[in-house]
Amino acid sequence: MTSEKSSFELHLEKLKGEYKTQLPTKLETIASDWLLLTQHWQTDVMVRLHRNVHSLIGTSGTFGFTDLSKIARILEEHLKPLLEEENENYKPDANMVSSINTIIKTLINLIKITHDDQHP
Repeated sequence: MTSEKSSFELHLEKLKGEYKTQLPTKLETIASDWLLLTQHWQTDVMVRLHRNVHSLIGTSGTFGFTDLSKIARILEEHLKPLLEEENENYKPDANMVSSINTIIKTLINLIKITHDDQHP
């Protein structure tokens, strides 16, 4: 039983390491979708952005990146009201853009710290 547990733990550590290497790309996608929305509102991009943030909450929590999960949840809360916006001429107000930009920068910094951390 000990060898099975060790094998499972090794597999979990491998998955966590793989996930960690994907984090910069995941956040780059989130940041670029948000930038796109601030330039031209597209409902499908907003839905995709929300889905990616929601996924980040769950997967980062699953792999033990709790700070990342908490900040992603804050971002999701800021994005939820925008999910219902379907007007192609919609522009988020400056305060909302600033708040979301700050949260995304916080996520970027957390991912850099997580990515640079040598402990999987």
